[in-house]
Amino acid sequence: MKKAIIISMVHLLFGINLFAQASSNNKTMIQSEQQVSMTINVSPDQAWDVIKTGKDLDKWLPEIIQSCELKGDIRVCGTANGTVVERILKIDHESKEFKFVFVEQNMLPNAEQLTALIRIFSDADGKAIVNYRWTFDVSDKEAEVQIKNTLVMMGNMGIKSLENYILN
Repeated sequence: MKKAIIISMVHLLFGINLFAQASSNNKTMIQSEQQVSMTINVSPDQAWDVIKTGKDLDKWLPEIIQSCELKGDIRVCGTANGTVVERILKIDHESKEFKFVFVEQNMLPNAEQLTALIRIFSDADGKAIVNYRWTFDVSDKEAEVQIKNTLVMMGNMGIKSLENYILN
């Protein structure tokens, strides 16, 4: 009887240890977001006319995108670091919203479930306010800070490039 109890306890402890190891391998993801907004010297309609097509990113964002092809709701872009594949989720002409999810990307390797929403508003003078909002999951705070900083840099660059593309 004592032997059976000891064997049962060993099995129980072994099982608890395996569960603890499995749990430690499954990192808890942090849900995060980042936004940038900038007023540019074009009208909201001019900005929306470029954004709503979902194509030609290589023309208005050449600092990052080297090639861009749109196949239905899938956008495939080439960068210096490889290929980025995005699925367009929403194009709302009334509210001027363009939403997409990154299916494959290697620019932000620690970001998972990376989704972007671009919204175009009008300021009091009729100029476009371009707002980028990203949501993503990340495994640790250090990576979260790096991703947020990169998104701010890329968003500001993208908005300024959009303005320059329209004006030139």
